[in-house]
Amino acid sequence: MFDWSDCIRLINKAQRVAVLPHLSADGDGLGSAFSLAMAIDSLGKKAVVLLEEPVEGRLEFMLPLNKVEYYILPEKPEGDFDLAIAVDAADRLRLGNRQEIFFRAGASVKIDHHIEKDPFGEFNYVNQKWAANCEGIWELLCHEPWNLEGKLSGRNTDEFYHALAKCLYCGIATDTGSFAYSNTTENTHRIAGKLLAVLGDVSEYHFRLFDCESKACLALKGISYGKISYSGDGKMAFLLLTQDDFDKAGATYDDANDIVNVLRGIEGVELAVFGRPGRNGNGVKVSMRSNKFYDVAAFSMSQGGGGHVRAAGFDFNGDFEELKKDVVDYYNGSK
Repeated sequence: MFDWSDCIRLINKAQRVAVLPHLSADGDGLGSAFSLAMAIDSLGKKAVVLLEEPVEGRLEFMLPLNKVEYYILPEKPEGDFDLAIAVDAADRLRLGNRQEIFFRAGASVKIDHHIEKDPFGEFNYVNQKWAANCEGIWELLCHEPWNLEGKLSGRNTDEFYHALAKCLYCGIATDTGSFAYSNTTENTHRIAGKLLAVLGDVSEYHFRLFDCESKACLALKGISYGKISYSGDGKMAFLLLTQDDFDKAGATYDDANDIVNVLRGIEGVELAVFGRPGRNGNGVKVSMRSNKFYDVAAFSMSQGGGGHVRAAGFDFNGDFEELKKDVVDYYNGSK
């Protein structure tokens, strides 16, 4: 467990705080940002969440929109911030156009759980053992002045604690694949248990996060199934979707978020590589997943990206067929 005293000191000192999750913020990034902003607001501060894209539709339910002020660039509040806190962002590039806001703040903190490659905050709290970044936020909020674990132990049903617990729980659930991924630990379940004491029935959350799909998403998956290719005796699955594929399905960028896990779930597949047009229309966004044997963070970092051993990604501007060859060559000799 970290010594959070410097982080807490900066929060106590600040009056205006900006909280910034990574680009294309997922459930863990949003859960981390909004729960932390809520906690800071509860101290009489002004905390805002700064995003760069609209929140994915399936994740909107988890946000305490009536409790936390947030902006989507280019909209932003006037003036600088006393403190900026980046959450779930492995490197400064993952802050996109908000980097200027982050580095112009009076002080800066990074809280993250990816493989460290860019300690860009003045104070950096990075722990790869956190299954989700929300575990790190939980750890921070268990200290004074919040004492979150103590407050929740009494099954506090206050609306504030319910909203805070929902953000943290959904963030943890998404980054652990509903507690099914190999990053899930005993501590993950312990924290989830504390949050469940407040939340009660969370079946609706899991339905929205994992089971509910748009018709466009299903159409896109239908197109995907006919385009999957394999290498390495069937251990590697590759898929590239084009803008034409998205147009035919009537799908958006976010409709493809789970397709890489479809590849990973194919019998006999150990490594999944999925490419789609970048959110801004430039280049290809590549997502990689592995089951047991392949370190996808290592390859992603060689391409300028990063992530976790079992889940990583990068931006790519070359030929996808050449990329497939590079992947096969890179892992040649691996199990």
